[in-house]
Formats: sequence, C-alpha cells, structure tokens
Amino acid sequence: MIFKRILFSLLILVVSCGKDTDLAALITNPTAVTLLFPENATQCFEGTILSAEESKVPFRWNASDNTDQYELHVSNLLNGSTDIYETLDTEITVRIQRGVPYSWFVVSSSNNSSSTATSDIWSFYNAGEAIVSYIPFPAEPINPLPGAVFNNVNSVSLSWQASDLDNDISSYDIYLGSTSDPGLYQSDISTTSLSAVSVIANTTYYWKVVTKDLVGNESQSEVFSFTVN
Repeated sequence: MIFKRILFSLLILVVSCGKDTDLAALITNPTAVTLLFPENATQCFEGTILSAEESKVPFRWNASDNTDQYELHVSNLLNGSTDIYETLDTEITVRIQRGVPYSWFVVSSSNNSSSTATSDIWSFYNAGEAIVSYIPFPAEPINPLPGAVFNNVNSVSLSWQASDLDNDISSYDIYLGSTSDPGLYQSDISTTSLSAVSVIANTTYYWKVVTKDLVGNESQSEVFSFTVN
C-alpha cells in the first residue's frame, strides 16, 4: 500500500511538471515595444550633424518581453524608401537625411517563437538647415481602415487625419478607384472626411490622400484599400 501511494505521488509530480513545462513553452511569444525617441509628430533636433544633408539620429524604445532581437524600420516619407536595421539593444543610431519627414516602428522577435510583435508607427521631421516651411506629414486613414470589408452597401464615408509642424494645412486631394493607382476623385477639400461616396458590390477600392499646405508643400499618403461585397 505504501509503495502504491509513493508511485501515485510520483505520477502526480510528473504530470504536474509536464503541465508547467507546456505552459512555459507557450509563454514565449514576444511583445511589442513602446517607442521613446524620436517622438511622434515632432521635429527632431537631437543627433550628430554630418553635413548639410545628413545627420546621425538615435532611435530608442523600451525593452519588450520574451524578445531576443529587434528590427528597426525607418521610412523616408518623401521618396517612400525603407531601411531595416537589426539589433540586440533598445537603441541604435541611424544615418538619415536632414529636412525630411520619416516614420519608424520596431518589430520584436524571439529565438523560441516564430511569432513577432510590431510596435505603433511614429512619424517625425528630422531638422535641417534654415527650415522656413515644413512638409505636412502623410495622412493616415481613420475610416475605412486598410483591408476593411463592407457588405450590402452602396456608399461609404472616407475620413483621415493629418498634421503639419507649421499647422498650415490648406486642403486635401482625394484619389479613389478600383485599381492600385487610383485617379483623382475630389480636389481641394478643406475637411478631413467625405460622406456618401458611391460604391458598387464585388469591388475592391483603393484610395489615397494628398495633403497640401499654404505655401505649396505636399505630402502623399500610402494607398489604402477596402472591399465591398
């Protein structure tokens, strides 16, 4: 009887340890970082000036859980180019152009998981020499969000948000169509929304926003899409 009790206790211990091991194996997915610097929707003065055209700027974020390495994605919002930097640290200094708006985000990954986690996307303006007027930051969609699907509708509303360090945004041009290079739909809109935009079923629509300011600067958003069933 004593032998059976000992054996039963050992079996419980083995099963319990197995459950703990399985649970530990599940808690390996990385989490998203919190971005710190350069701050969102601001002008960046920090860094080392290399020339009239370039400077080195530090990018910083908080460490994330279950993470072994990070990928920093830095995009030039004027020409659309993106550079990716891998690092084990939570800070890396990058060489970028001066007087140019950028966006950035960080992807966390783990050696123990195939899953990754992506941070928020922040935008900033890297300070340049004798900047008199700033280019607006590219607009971001509010509605529809990219990839949205609508059922049994014949119209949708479009809305977006944009910012400018000068606060001198004057108007927007909206491009909309059923191809990935949509044509001009409406120009010189003073509001950040369009209501009752006619759509037809079984169609994927693409749209983008050109933001203009009072001195003639322009920025172009990404091309967003939504589907009507």
